Amino acid sequence: MNTAAAPLLLAGLTLGGADRTLAATHLVPMEFATINAALDASAFGDTVLVAPGTYTDSDVRLDGFSTRSCAFMRDGVVLRSESGPEVTTIDMQGLGASQAATVWCVHLPSTATAVEGFTITGAPVNQRGTFIGDVGRVTYRDCIFRDLDAGNSTGGGLAGNGNVDVIDCEFVNCFANSGGGLIHSGGHLNLIRSTFENCGNSGAYLLGVSGGEGESALVEDCLFLDNWSNAGGPGLTIYRYDQGAIVRRCRFEGNHASAYAGGALSFTGYGPKLIEDCLFLNNSIDGGTGRGGALVVQDNGTCEIRGNTFFGNHQTYQSGGGSAVFIYAPGVLFERNVVVQSTGVPAFHVQAGSSVSTSCNIFWDNPEGIGIPLSATDREIDPLFCDLENHDFTVRENSPCVEPGSLGCGQIGAFGIGCGITSIEQSSWGRIKGFHRNGERR
Repeated sequence: MNTAAAPLLLAGLTLGGADRTLAATHLVPMEFATINAALDASAFGDTVLVAPGTYTDSDVRLDGFSTRSCAFMRDGVVLRSESGPEVTTIDMQGLGASQAATVWCVHLPSTATAVEGFTITGAPVNQRGTFIGDVGRVTYRDCIFRDLDAGNSTGGGLAGNGNVDVIDCEFVNCFANSGGGLIHSGGHLNLIRSTFENCGNSGAYLLGVSGGEGESALVEDCLFLDNWSNAGGPGLTIYRYDQGAIVRRCRFEGNHASAYAGGALSFTGYGPKLIEDCLFLNNSIDGGTGRGGALVVQDNGTCEIRGNTFFGNHQTYQSGGGSAVFIYAPGVLFERNVVVQSTGVPAFHVQAGSSVSTSCNIFWDNPEGIGIPLSATDREIDPLFCDLENHDFTVRENSPCVEPGSLGCGQIGAFGIGCGITSIEQSSWGRIKGFHRNGERR
């Protein structure tokens, strides 16, 4: 009931579909008491528009098994809140069936189905906030997935099989056996401008099924903050996207793994890999098998790591190095990165049988050493950050990270000149962190 008064390329980000000239808008609760009732009355191209409130009604239907959901999505229908997720919640209140999800997206062949502007919560333990399968493409935009526990299952917030867009969403305090916030496989994923905070056993787990047509991922402008894992990258794990995966302009901060590989990001499998313009800040890994305080790259397939900033990452395990980066793969390119204050073991480790080509990198103040020989264009020199106390990693005008000090390498690291010049990226990340810690939302 309603308790309130009445992307690699960005593929498929626009909502396609049939002619919408005859589309209808169905109002909840003004015209329909429940979300499911409005969805049932909808046809392709329609919108279900939901007023502020908390919606707890759920139905049990047969979809192979007995299935419970508050919102059984219809193909080509947009489910949208009037006023955003801060005041509009879909809460299943822990009610279950043999399978359940607060929002159910199955058998939706078009690319036009979307869910926009809700807080999604209340799935029973071992189930999910959203389940997506057998779809052309489903888009989630401006949604908050909060306090969801998939237990021994996967994808506490969102489990998606197929082509999925997740844009401007937040995953907070979600848990699962893997992919506490999100798990994806079997298609293309666009994960854009989204936040994962305090999620367990990886904020996002992208699990390729190997050889799937179009199986790829773009992760761009995302924040991974204070996530944790008992096995693998606590912020983000990407495994075997044969068509490739890109991680670009993301911030990994305060993530912690207690075993295996990758204190923030674990990137494995046989497809091409690109990590660029990211910040890895104060991530860590410990335990008897923990390697790679910030980043681990494993397996075959081309891999480029370029233009990133690594600061204050830590590895406890003493066998080998890698307090910032651990490489167990051939043919990795590591260029134009800044690696500073990596502690516990040497900053960089290349496992036997692997190979890395380095150029135009800056290393500084890594107390256990760098761990690899420097190339002719690598240097050990102070990058001259603007304000470390406030985590401002823009650099001074005379920094070796920018021309002419970068000696023909172009910009080195994720951030350009700051120190009195307003930095859009730094300001944005500061706002995100501040809103989270104050219990607000951007």
